[in-house]
Amino acid sequence: MNSSAAESGRSLVDRYRLDEVIGEGGMGRVWRGTDTLLDRPVAVKELTTPPGLPAHEVEVLRTRMLREARSAAQLSHPSIITVFDVAEEDGRPWIVMELVQGPSLGDLIRSGESLSVRRVADIGEQMGAGLAEAHGRGIVHRDIKPGNVLIAGENRAVLTDFGIAHLDGSTHLTSTGLLIGSPSYLAPEVAQGHQATPASDAWALGVTLYQAVEGSLPFDRPTPMATLTAICTQDLPEPLRAGPLRPVLEGLCAKEPGDRLSIAEARSLLRGIRDDEEAASVGAAPTLATTRPTEEPGPAAA
Repeated sequence: MNSSAAESGRSLVDRYRLDEVIGEGGMGRVWRGTDTLLDRPVAVKELTTPPGLPAHEVEVLRTRMLREARSAAQLSHPSIITVFDVAEEDGRPWIVMELVQGPSLGDLIRSGESLSVRRVADIGEQMGAGLAEAHGRGIVHRDIKPGNVLIAGENRAVLTDFGIAHLDGSTHLTSTGLLIGSPSYLAPEVAQGHQATPASDAWALGVTLYQAVEGSLPFDRPTPMATLTAICTQDLPEPLRAGPLRPVLEGLCAKEPGDRLSIAEARSLLRGIRDDEEAASVGAAPTLATTRPTEEPGPAAA
């Protein structure tokens, strides 16, 4: 497989033009592109492989990612990015997706923007809805993190990057130890080499929401190995800003998969928190108004 970086202006399968790189990660780059047949903007993910990976593992990864990306294209949900096509060129898959205009949740966190409990609950509920759809079709995302959650407009949260989605019984590690996914968000069982499951996505959802509301990762350490060790052995740091989100974060980040909140349970709690916070914010205005001084008394009559 040729994994050399593509150049701007290139046309894939005589249809999709690559315009500019808008994102980059360990498994490839994302381009803003154009579907020249339908004259519409698209996002195109260019899948690459780590340097030095043995040829047979490159082929296994290529085949698996192509198959799993096609499986992700079966998903249709407002909180899941729409996959239009999977093209194969240069012996590698290219994923053509809807272009979502807006920052990622990771961008918002890095900017230092303070995310309210209500907004985090709303984003989390939408993420849960997308995960429920994927899990219902037998697809485990395996790389839930803020960078893979796009925020369109003000309110729509969109899960993206199903390129390493897990559909069969394959393990999370290649035979040479290539870790697929982001260490800081891996569930303890996956960090120990076990198969990813919907419960693993639930853990990653919990870590993502913790980071969104607290502004920091709960188990991040200087090295990947130290991070994985902390995930497996350390308690979740006490949230300081989460307020009513705390039981959700703790429930999603239970060490044992069987003790973890399910996606359905988490969604129910997040909806309640979101609605309560909205009601409280709406009710605050009249309360403030009643404390405003009434008409100032006029001068005393002579």
